[in-house]
Amino acid sequence: LNLSKYLSEVAAALVEVKLKITDVPAAVQLCCHIHWTYADFAPIFLEQWIKTLHIKKNEPIENVSKLRVDLRFYGDLVSSGMLSNKEALPLLGTVLTILTTRDKENHHNVNIIISFCKHCGEDFAGLIPKHIRKLCEKYDMEVPRSTLLSFEKQNNVRSLFKDYYASLCQHLLKDHAAVQAFERQNEQLLRLKGEVRQDRVLQLETMQNDLQSLLSSTETLAELLDQPLPPLPNIVGSSSDRSPVDVEEGLSLDEGIWEDEESRCFYQVFPNLQEYLPTVKSNQDQPPPEPPMSEDKLDEDLKDEDFEVEEVLKEDEPSAVEESEDVVGSNVKVVLESFLNNLSSCVNREMIDNAAVEFVVFLNTKTARRKLLKALFGVPRTRLDLLPFYGRLVAILNPVIPEIATNLTSLLKQDFKYHIRKKDQINLESKIKVSRYIGELVKFGLFPNIEALYCLKLLLHDFSHH
Repeated sequence: LNLSKYLSEVAAALVEVKLKITDVPAAVQLCCHIHWTYADFAPIFLEQWIKTLHIKKNEPIENVSKLRVDLRFYGDLVSSGMLSNKEALPLLGTVLTILTTRDKENHHNVNIIISFCKHCGEDFAGLIPKHIRKLCEKYDMEVPRSTLLSFEKQNNVRSLFKDYYASLCQHLLKDHAAVQAFERQNEQLLRLKGEVRQDRVLQLETMQNDLQSLLSSTETLAELLDQPLPPLPNIVGSSSDRSPVDVEEGLSLDEGIWEDEESRCFYQVFPNLQEYLPTVKSNQDQPPPEPPMSEDKLDEDLKDEDFEVEEVLKEDEPSAVEESEDVVGSNVKVVLESFLNNLSSCVNREMIDNAAVEFVVFLNTKTARRKLLKALFGVPRTRLDLLPFYGRLVAILNPVIPEIATNLTSLLKQDFKYHIRKKDQINLESKIKVSRYIGELVKFGLFPNIEALYCLKLLLHDFSHH
């Protein structure tokens, strides 16, 4: 049977076929037999390999699994002598250079490099796996060296792999630190909020799986290249070793109490109203704050409090003195009513910041402050989404109008104690609203921490109604 007319088809079929890694030795033996029979097969076969192994620098590899097998197939063809070194080695060198130099960040080609080092590394890079070296040292034996390439060329290929391994180690250390930081954040969120969002749990699992896969690849390549593994440090003083007091007092990582930088800025970074009202006095000029509450004092207040069932906030009729002090024109009244009506539409950071500036600049009167306080406290029980934004509004105004924060805090405490004293199982939405409101003001630093913890203690004291 003479196949001379079909050598190009045979060569194309052998290059394009999807082989398993275990099929490569048999495929190499077949190619050698064809080469012995047909002298023209080798150059035709090489042309097909040049087409197949041509990798463009700026395009991703479409089929990584096939390239992994193809590179091992091609390497074995060269080492067996079926393809000559002079004609075949330049293509192999180009492919290895592209695979290693352009993939030093994501390391998508690591499995290709590992496969080549495992099966062809001895011939082309003079690689001796770590366990083989140790056995030879133990039994005082010398490992035979491949003479396929000169020592200088083997050293060049080995340098490519070592550089790639160094970048792989940096990638491993970076991902390891990221996973540890994410784990600490989740642990702190669990302690501070009592739960961790499901998307964060799934994200952590994905990160851990990716890290484990990367670690396994790094260990394998380190064994093949006889290189040391990088140490993976455990961060000392992680959140699991910290007490809740440490977290509350800010002794943990600054970013730990916030889910992300955007959340931290929302609760801690506010526009400076001094820029809009340079002559206004800040709360630094206000009377000194009341001394901090103690738990005993809170207990006394709770006992002495008159807990008659009544509305917490009733709008007082304006006195004649107030009317004379706050003479508000009809236009200003219209603007104020419009401002209060539109307040519930401020559902993003920019809108609520602009509302705070507008109130200070144009509406800062005693009557307006009283009506604003009523609107802030009277937020509908079904609009829990407004509570963070109302809390931010109060926090922005606090440096120049501290009475709003003080009065709102007092009203919320009274409302909370009213529901505690009532001991019924109705008005659940109102109870949730006041609890969430207190929580938001705690985040903004407006509601004293000890009083918030005391509110929690009252809830935990009797689960039957709350």
